[in-house]
Amino acid sequence: MEDRILDAALNVASAAEVYSESVIAMTVAFEANRCHAIENKITRGLGLRVIWNGKIGFSSTTNPERIGELVEAAVTTARFGQPAGFELPPDQVLPQPLIARSRISLLPAERMKLVGDHVIELCQEKIPDMKVDLFFQRVFSSVRLVNSNGFEATYEKANYSLDFTGLRIIDSSLVWISDFLNLSKDGVLDAEALVKRVADQSRQAQRAAKLTTKSYPCIFTYAAPLALLSAIAEGVNGKNLEKGISPLIGKETAKLLDEKLTIWDDGLKPFSFGSAPFDGEGIPRQKTPLFERGVFRNFLLDLKTAAATQRKSTGSGGRSYASVPAPALSNIVVRPGVMNLERAISGMGEGLVIYSTVGAGQSNLLAGDFSLGMGLGFKVEKGEIVGRVKNAMVAGNIYEIGRELVGIGDTPHDFGDASVPFLYFPGLNVAAT
Repeated sequence: MEDRILDAALNVASAAEVYSESVIAMTVAFEANRCHAIENKITRGLGLRVIWNGKIGFSSTTNPERIGELVEAAVTTARFGQPAGFELPPDQVLPQPLIARSRISLLPAERMKLVGDHVIELCQEKIPDMKVDLFFQRVFSSVRLVNSNGFEATYEKANYSLDFTGLRIIDSSLVWISDFLNLSKDGVLDAEALVKRVADQSRQAQRAAKLTTKSYPCIFTYAAPLALLSAIAEGVNGKNLEKGISPLIGKETAKLLDEKLTIWDDGLKPFSFGSAPFDGEGIPRQKTPLFERGVFRNFLLDLKTAAATQRKSTGSGGRSYASVPAPALSNIVVRPGVMNLERAISGMGEGLVIYSTVGAGQSNLLAGDFSLGMGLGFKVEKGEIVGRVKNAMVAGNIYEIGRELVGIGDTPHDFGDASVPFLYFPGLNVAAT
């Protein structure tokens, strides 16, 4: 089918590519300790990008038989499209990352439900008053890309994950405790370890801690570092380089962050959500250094932004069948350090341990600014967690606070498309309300 569409497009366009995608997503959802839904959703579609009179056109469809309409729509958009300035890639040798296991792609819903029932049972034993939501998701996807320059390749990928949210009411306050597990490698869930982590945080949240507005040493752990990395993701995005608005323009090879920080985008990381042999344009995925020992190294580029900035694509063209390629992270990875979380807390006089944040406030994310409400956070006094922090915000600029770190955690948390250890900052402005 893709070849027929490509042939039809080349009757009117000078170059073309066809991107086809099939996704089967199975979900098993629990709400308030009970299995709520088992769903199976199938999505299939085709995207056609053409270069017509030197300009880019695009259209997509879920009906592959409507070839004429698909081609006509792509050419019509090309009349008002942007200049291409690039050539589609030829056939080439591609990497073969580990992205699928048959035991995952064939995992039945019944198995997910049994595992969920076990997690709920353990939670009810350890934390009887907690209401638990679980969201198991198994996604099997198949992607094929062909173009007029001879490129033709297909890959299949299987991902499996668990999203955990527990809710308790403590002193008339709602307390959410979350966890996320990427189970794509072997599908094995250590339910006891998961529930122990949740129970420990639940116990620490029993008491509320008093907080005053001032600067505190802060440990960003679990999901909290992702909010800071989102600002860096904006800075390294090739689209913002092309627009001339990235704060990192002209700073390649400059030391901008603490030398403890090494961050890369790894499109080949085994069993990770963003890994693949090639990106949305047929460019081989790769491991791209963003910051090496604090030194800025690379922007993330697709073919269009690379051509516009006279650079080379980094294999970062992200897309679905219904969208044109655009620069995007695949899997962001922060190199672990040597610091143990328990020892880091025990060595802290007075400070905060932040597990999750809420919102981005009115901050200028592109410039690296952030203003975040604390979701789940704890106060530390004399090396011990003394209670949960309520109604507080932390603010700063990642390129300023990132210049000095006390340390980086030795164990990263795998979020599927991100692998991040904890980050320990010597002082951040915290507002207590």
